[in-house]
Amino acid sequence: NQPLILIDGIPGNLNDIPVDQVKSIDVLKDASSTAIYGARGANGVILITTKGAQAGKTVITYNGYMKFKQQTKYMDALSPYDYLRYVWANAAANASAYQVPFEKLFGLGANTGRNTGGIESYRNMPADDMQTLVYNSSISSNHDLTVTGGTDRTKMLFSANYTNEQGMKINSSLKRANVSFKLSQKLFDNLTFNLDTRYTDVQDLGDEGTTSGSGSILSASYRFRPISTAHILGDTSALRTSNIEQYGKNAMWDRYSAASRITDYEPLSINQGLRGLASIDWKIIKALTYHTDLSMSRAWGQRKYWSGAVYNSYIDDATGKHLYAGNVDYRKSDSWAVRWTNTLNYDLTINSNNRLNLLAGHEVANSGGTGLSIQANHFPSNFDKATAFAQINQYDQVNGTSQFSSSVSIPNRILSFFGRANYSLMARYLFTATFRADGSSKFTPVHQWGYFPAGAIAWKVSEEPFMKNINWLENLKLRASYGEVGNDGISSNLWSQSWTSVTDQRLQYGINRLRQSSYDFSSSTLANPNLKWETTITRDIGTDFSLFKSRLSGTVDVYWNTTKDLLMQTSIPGITGFTTTFANIGQTSNKGVELSLTGTIFQNKNWNISASGNINFNKNNVDKLAPNVTGLYGADWGNIASYPKND
Repeated sequence: NQPLILIDGIPGNLNDIPVDQVKSIDVLKDASSTAIYGARGANGVILITTKGAQAGKTVITYNGYMKFKQQTKYMDALSPYDYLRYVWANAAANASAYQVPFEKLFGLGANTGRNTGGIESYRNMPADDMQTLVYNSSISSNHDLTVTGGTDRTKMLFSANYTNEQGMKINSSLKRANVSFKLSQKLFDNLTFNLDTRYTDVQDLGDEGTTSGSGSILSASYRFRPISTAHILGDTSALRTSNIEQYGKNAMWDRYSAASRITDYEPLSINQGLRGLASIDWKIIKALTYHTDLSMSRAWGQRKYWSGAVYNSYIDDATGKHLYAGNVDYRKSDSWAVRWTNTLNYDLTINSNNRLNLLAGHEVANSGGTGLSIQANHFPSNFDKATAFAQINQYDQVNGTSQFSSSVSIPNRILSFFGRANYSLMARYLFTATFRADGSSKFTPVHQWGYFPAGAIAWKVSEEPFMKNINWLENLKLRASYGEVGNDGISSNLWSQSWTSVTDQRLQYGINRLRQSSYDFSSSTLANPNLKWETTITRDIGTDFSLFKSRLSGTVDVYWNTTKDLLMQTSIPGITGFTTTFANIGQTSNKGVELSLTGTIFQNKNWNISASGNINFNKNNVDKLAPNVTGLYGADWGNIASYPKND
């Protein structure tokens, strides 16, 4: 359900583009404006245009900064005194197996030991907050270099960026290197060639995720004792006593504190991408232009997750000896995509009051990839991280386990034909009609094609003769649109059952005492050959206005969107041999009003101050579900909250 993000016409990621290279960002929401993008634009389109090549002298520009990040506040934590009162009472309410070792550890109650003051000794003791160790200040930097120049016929731009974003959480960072090259060459007076290439390298460290719904390791710092070991006034040997050792390591032991475990866990993701776009614009005659562009992209990803002895509790608590070094999770992937688009654009000015623009186009896209995954645990204690990744097969064969898998994705292919007509009458009355046909390989041949019309009308009221004397109003436009857009945002293997080889010898069979290869369903999801396009119908009425010499401008939109033939996963009876399947199961809708305003607070010829804001009132509704659809929602035992089970 994410919008399509196009960077200079090519699908991409916002995080891959340095802010310094962005020229403009446009958001398309209604179906009339997104219809030309077909299935890719079913959830809206964000158009990002980066800076292009410029003619003139060679200009070298550098832009850089360093920033210092400092936390403004930590979550409020209990003081040592309040912490002891709370946990001590809790331990006493459970059993002596909890109460006695806790009293010995901190010198409380009947087990004060050398702490003759008991709990009162902690009343004015400052807190040792674990949050300050795992979440602190950091310094980051960014560097941008741009070189541009050329002649009227040849224009060139080269840009490079490096960002080093150090996280405020320890052992976390984001490093990005980005290089791009653009060339615009006018081959003939009516023929122009354009080339746009970009390489990106992103390294992301420190994304923990959550564990069993209890939060990340970072959140464990809020629960760690606010009394450092040096400030404990009782017998620290009690840490290894009874239920403290069994249940309280992560909240009591320095060795397993949040800071120690975060430092011992390195979830590193490396993503590299290379893409290129080559296009030709040919002005065949004065009013007719042919455009073709071919884009190709490759992406490589690595997931190198290392967790050490502390993180996995591979330590002999009695001696502190590391029994094993840690675990490895190594995954590699590569993907490719090709897209070829051809359009003919006819721009005809009939007379001063009538203008017609016609566009016809064709598009074909193909993409695929491969994946490799290896996990192994219990590496020898003398291994470090680099050695474990280099020798993954050297894990402990007795106590350790390993998993290996590889995959080749089913290619995604789309073939599209589209057309659009724009008519302008007296530059005040605007009409647009769009029609698109998309064929997707994600559906069976019977359901591959979807047909999606769209249309829009607009009236520039401010251009009417009766509005000429209203000086405080620069622009007022009323508009309405209707459109249908298809969505094929599912995997390519859901309409045809896929298989995988069986490695468990118990499930293989033998011929002449020789084991034979055998195969089984690759997932518990039943294929559904009846899947078809999901369709979103958008209706929108709105106005754009600009007042007081453009010092105040804004838009108002009233919309009603309906999505039918929803593509969703749903549960099915286990007697089928499967547990889930994908199907077109129903219809949803959302209605609302959106208002946005932009105002100039102060302005002169050198600088200005402006402010923008928007507000949206939206109502979502599930209109209907297909008959006999069950199991979409569920709840845990003793829980009144329901939630989607599969999506």
